Amino acid sequence: MKNLTTIILFAVFATTNAYSQELTAVNTPQTSNSETNAYNLSPEKVILQEKGFIVNGKKVGKWISKNPNGNTISIVSYDKDGNKDGVWESHDENGTLRTQSFYKNGKRVGEWKMWNEKGELVSKKNYASPSFSIY
Repeated sequence: MKNLTTIILFAVFATTNAYSQELTAVNTPQTSNSETNAYNLSPEKVILQEKGFIVNGKKVGKWISKNPNGNTISIVSYDKDGNKDGVWESHDENGTLRTQSFYKNGKRVGEWKMWNEKGELVSKKNYASPSFSIY
C-alpha cells in the first residue's frame, strides 16, 4: 500500500507541475511545435522527461512523461486552453498502468480506476457528466 501511495503521489506531482524546488527545468520555451522537458536534481541526473506541445506558455495536447529507464510514468492531455482534457493515466516504475482518469474542460468526468501492483482493480469511482464521451 505504501508503494501504491508513493506512485500516486508521484503521478500527481508529475502531471500538475508541482515539482520540488530542487528540480530545474531545461528547454521550456513559451511556444514550440514539439518539446522535451527534462527535470534534473543535478545537471548530470535526469529524473523525469516530458514530451508534448507548449502554446503561449501552456501545455496543450498529449503529454508523455518517462523515467530515466524510458518507462512511461504518465500520459495526460490538455485542451487548447491548457485545461486537463481527455484520458489521464499514471504508471508505476515498470510502466504498468496503475490509475486511469478522465477530464473534460478541466473537470473530472467518467469512470476513474485504480489498480494494485498485481494489476488487480482495487478502486472505481464515477464522475457523471451528460456531455462526456470517449472517442
